[in-house]
Amino acid sequence: MSAYNVYAIAGLGRIGLNMTRDLLAMKAADGHHYSVRVLTQSPDSPALADLKARGADVRTVSYAAPASLRAALDGVDVLISAIGYHGLEAQDILCDAAADARVQLFVPSEYGALSNTMVDPVFAGKEHFRARLVAAGLKYTVFYSGLWADFDLRPFILREWFEIDLEGGSIHKWSNWDVPWSFTTQSDVSRFVTHVLVHLSRSELENRIIRIEGDRQSLNSLFSTFLAKTGRRPLEAMNVTTHTRAELDARLEKDPALIGMRLLRAGSDEKFSVTADGDPLDNDLWPEWNPEKAGDVIIASFAADSKQKA
Repeated sequence: MSAYNVYAIAGLGRIGLNMTRDLLAMKAADGHHYSVRVLTQSPDSPALADLKARGADVRTVSYAAPASLRAALDGVDVLISAIGYHGLEAQDILCDAAADARVQLFVPSEYGALSNTMVDPVFAGKEHFRARLVAAGLKYTVFYSGLWADFDLRPFILREWFEIDLEGGSIHKWSNWDVPWSFTTQSDVSRFVTHVLVHLSRSELENRIIRIEGDRQSLNSLFSTFLAKTGRRPLEAMNVTTHTRAELDARLEKDPALIGMRLLRAGSDEKFSVTADGDPLDNDLWPEWNPEKAGDVIIASFAADSKQKA
């Protein structure tokens, strides 16, 4: 039986949709008695009809009207934020509304790097938000899960964000490719997060950082294995340009909006290895969890891309 009665999700991107569906599926399969509430600014979204049919309670809100958020959060025990990177400022409004509504547990939109040790403002803002939750008297659970394998290992993202063209053979090494990275797919993150929020006790969740990963590899290992398994030419036979850390810093100083370069710099500093700060991995909180391996994900991503182009 769940320790909480009402779960609410804010943000209906891919991971938010996954979490909503996973919560509803667990409720249907296991006979849980909790309810699932969805906060949306787009009541006409096609996805909402499916969520309603599965039993979700959909509430229309406006972040420009905090009173609508306060009303939508009335009676909510757990608020899960799945707000995307470009809308994270809205979490401040959510925090205030959650505090007013006496929400019992706030799960901020993290699901990535070790923001608790970051100085880059793009990532450090998430840690500042955790401090805001504490100041507001809200309990939290933070989840670190590394890089999203199913998003960031797609051919287009590798090429356009990271300047890694494994098909064309033009590679720019903008970071240290020998350090470990944690990789987890969005669907695996969603399954783990929702499972532990339903099955763990309050004392196991409150004011805790939970670290999970589907796989751990260096970029050199990941790409070399991928190329060998798919019969492509090895990295050594490609046009590889290696850049220094100073060059990477200079490039970001010139163009701070290059999110791929920011990710590479953070990864080079082991900020995408979820245990690099010395705390242990928490995968064993759900021993039956069976996340996908990064090598399998990248092979599937390139295969799907080739099929689409055919």
